[in-house]
Amino acid sequence: MTEIATEECLGLLSAHEVGRLCVVDGGFPLAFPVNYRVVPGGDGGAALVVRTRHGSVLDQSETRAGFEIDGIDPSTSSGWSVVVRGILHHADASLTPPWLRSWDPRPWVGDRDSWLYLTPVEVTGRRLASAVVEWAFAVHGYL
Repeated sequence: MTEIATEECLGLLSAHEVGRLCVVDGGFPLAFPVNYRVVPGGDGGAALVVRTRHGSVLDQSETRAGFEIDGIDPSTSSGWSVVVRGILHHADASLTPPWLRSWDPRPWVGDRDSWLYLTPVEVTGRRLASAVVEWAFAVHGYL
């Protein structure tokens, strides 16, 4: 297993549009698939923008949250994972940074009118490569 540099982690995040937003509800962690966008912040940083239903478990503000994406290749026993830990904010009209509204994550499911953004505190990534490279050819496929 090797660490992925922060710049590559941000590149992987920018190249995808579906991930898992994780919050704590009733003392237990929950992960929800969401559409998201990585947006540049006005301060030179970045944020993850999502939209959810008003009143949903995700519709929280000023709470710690996590976000994760990954890529897996079972044929080579390899993969990667990027994890973002940060603070989840409501994008209220009066408090929304001006740069935020120009980025829409375009949720696949309708009725997602509550805008949220996750400001990262930490972005980490890991890449897993199999120590043993197996030949993808299977003899039993030809018998």
